[in-house]
Amino acid sequence: MRSVQGKTESVDQDQGPQPQRAEGKSAPRRSSAGRGNRAKGRTENVIKSGRTAFATHEEYFAAQPAEVRPILEWIQKTTEKVAPGAFRRVSYGMPAFQSRKVFLYFAAFKEHIGIYPPLRGDTALISELEPFRGPKGNLAFPLSRPFPKALVKRVVIALAEEHGGGKK
Repeated sequence: MRSVQGKTESVDQDQGPQPQRAEGKSAPRRSSAGRGNRAKGRTENVIKSGRTAFATHEEYFAAQPAEVRPILEWIQKTTEKVAPGAFRRVSYGMPAFQSRKVFLYFAAFKEHIGIYPPLRGDTALISELEPFRGPKGNLAFPLSRPFPKALVKRVVIALAEEHGGGKK
């Protein structure tokens, strides 16, 4: 340590002077991406903040009410058909599909099926989805109405294409 114009610095032979953090300040947060510390291949459910973390799509589906499981399974099968290179994963506690990056999340809620992220590219399809779009563009398909399979298939195709995972 040395004092230079009222500032305390630590001196590292290899890197030169390094400023000290003010008392009570913590180090900046670093991303854990790429460090391999995420649990991979878990087969058991893990409780986090009162929610169950699912290791597979099937575990997630099994935990949902029987009346919504066929819809979730249909979304899964449809996505695998239109984006054959994509792989299944669970992210943010929801079933998801990833190609270069996650391009589709879907989940069952008390009153709707949610599909994320918002569609950005196909303006005609976005207009058609207006009755189902939330304030941020995420889609909510009410369970009280028939599930619009043809429309959702078009959404899955568009999201896969936007994010590099689907047929062109």
